[in-house]
Amino acid sequence: MKRRVSPGIAALVYLSLGVVALFVSDVIFIRLFGMSSFTRQLQAVKGAVEVLLTAGFILAMMRYSERSLRRSLARSREREQELAVLHRVFRHNLRNKINIILGHAQQAKADASAPVVRAQVDTILEQVTDVSETTEQVVTIEQLSFAHEEPTRLDVVPIVEQLIATYKERTDATFTIDLPSTAPVVANPNLDVALDELVENAIVHNDAAECQVTIAINQGPPDEQRTTITVADNGPGMPDGTEALLTQADVDPQDHLTTLGLWTAYWIVTRGNGEFSIADNEPRGCRIEIGLDTAAPDSTAGSRRP
Repeated sequence: MKRRVSPGIAALVYLSLGVVALFVSDVIFIRLFGMSSFTRQLQAVKGAVEVLLTAGFILAMMRYSERSLRRSLARSREREQELAVLHRVFRHNLRNKINIILGHAQQAKADASAPVVRAQVDTILEQVTDVSETTEQVVTIEQLSFAHEEPTRLDVVPIVEQLIATYKERTDATFTIDLPSTAPVVANPNLDVALDELVENAIVHNDAAECQVTIAINQGPPDEQRTTITVADNGPGMPDGTEALLTQADVDPQDHLTTLGLWTAYWIVTRGNGEFSIADNEPRGCRIEIGLDTAAPDSTAGSRRP
């Protein structure tokens, strides 16, 4: 593998060569020959040579950088193709096999008469259902990963209102909301998916007698042009170091998140030039804040989700 030449190393090499050339031409030659006509002619030739060498050095470095960039792009395209193939195989084969296992397990539970066997089949169903849900999350991540969507203008308020209406129908969670009439932001077009993951996480992992979820949107001062979305709950809170895990390039199998939903939300927010932070809620629970650039009110694009 060829070693990459960093801009710092290139500048250092060029500086070293320049200092040596100046010392030789402006110090040594003048001491040897004095300021004669020959020395002046030599100085002029030296200037022309320096210009040519500088142009040659810049040209060589640009060509080297161009070749390196092309190699990097080629490797990135190859990795993207490999990931696409792996995702397709994973999605098709694993989902099909999970459906087969679920079907047989449900039939086995219906046919079983012994309580012990029914309990064992219940465990199988529970674990396979978890794997099935994880598979669906992986499919979502795959779709988001290859979408390459640019940040766009949208209004967060209708997205939050739709989410709350949906979860009120599905769950017994109690919602406290603090929303302005409109909140236009510039964000990833899939911001609705991120907020959905956060609300679901706040409800599913809540162990309180009464699940309480608070969603607030705070528009900062006009000079800051920043909008903050807060999703808080009264559950057990996030494990220590969760936020650090989200930013790690390498994930230790012994030190990982229990759900891909939080990663999905983090990637969507940060890829839309947003900020994502996790803190403890008071007196109990988790508090997640999303910071986004505020968009002009008259440029609101609305919710992306149909």
